[in-house]
Formats: sequence, structure tokens, C-alpha cells
Amino acid sequence: MARIKPVSSILFTAVLAIPSVGLAEPVRDDCVRGEPVPVFAPTKSGLRSYQFRSPAGEGARELGSLGPGESLEIRHGGCEYLVMTIRFTSRKLRRQDVSGANAYPLAAGVLQRMHKLKAQSPYDLVLAAKTLIDASRRRSHPDFGESLPVDGDGIDFLQTQIQIDKAGLSHGFGFVEFSLFKGPL
Repeated sequence: MARIKPVSSILFTAVLAIPSVGLAEPVRDDCVRGEPVPVFAPTKSGLRSYQFRSPAGEGARELGSLGPGESLEIRHGGCEYLVMTIRFTSRKLRRQDVSGANAYPLAAGVLQRMHKLKAQSPYDLVLAAKTLIDASRRRSHPDFGESLPVDGDGIDFLQTQIQIDKAGLSHGFGFVEFSLFKGPL
């Protein structure tokens, strides 16, 4: 006659095994997005200064100078989602330039400048700029953090979304920060 293990022993073993399944830290190879790729070619960026950093196990950062007192920081991130966050900083910007509805055309102008500098982006920068301009025209006070679909750039769940994250003054410099994203991939 075969011996039957007590149910409590089998259940105990199963309960111990469950927490270890799927809870490990994601390995870089597991990232659906893959390795971060620079938007600007280092030798042909058109920027006054430029650097691309991609530390192991993290997203990447691109830093560049557009002109005197103007800088651009691009952070690449996301795993299930493809995310690019852009921060434009300028000494010339005043409080009214970065507040409320003015932040939308300001961010659109940054995208247009990036397009003119031949940025290689997984997003359609011209359509994203148009989305921001249209939103600022439709409403006098568009909300920060509101995701706007970029019509014509992707379909269904892979349609590009854009949002203004924040804008303001910091240490005498005006800034606008916004994100483009697609996903889940």
C-alpha cells in the first residue's frame, strides 16, 4: 500500500515556493524596452556640449547645451513602458513664461528645436509639439500631469502620450519638464 504524504506538508512546501517565483529584481535583459539609445548622435548633435550616460541597470541620461544659459536633459526610462522625460532650462525664462498655459507652447518649442537638431526619437516630435499647441489653444489653463494622446503617433495602447510634468523657476533659471511615453510594450 502506498504511503500518502500529509496534505499539510505539501501545502507548506507550496506556500514557501510561491514568494520566490517572479519576485526577483528585474534583470536588464528582462526589460521589454531594451537598452536606452541616445536621441542625439554624439558627433552630430548640433549641441554646444553633449554627453550620454547609461549606468548599468538604470535608464539613461543625455545632457546638452543649446546655447548660452540654455540646457537640455533627457532621461530615458521605463521597462514595460517606453518613457522619455525632457527638462529644458533657460536663464532667459521668466515666471510668466513657465506658468499655466504658457508652459505648453514652451515645451512644444523645445520639441521643434529638437526636431531641427535631427533628434532620433521613437516619438514623432512634430506631432507631439502640435498636440501641446492645440491643447493650449483649446483651454486657457491646461493641467500639468494630464496625459494627452498624440494623434497619428502609434495606435491603441502604443499611441504616444505627452504630458507637462512641471514648470517653474529654480536658482534663477526657468524650466519646463515634460514626458513622452508609449506602452505597455
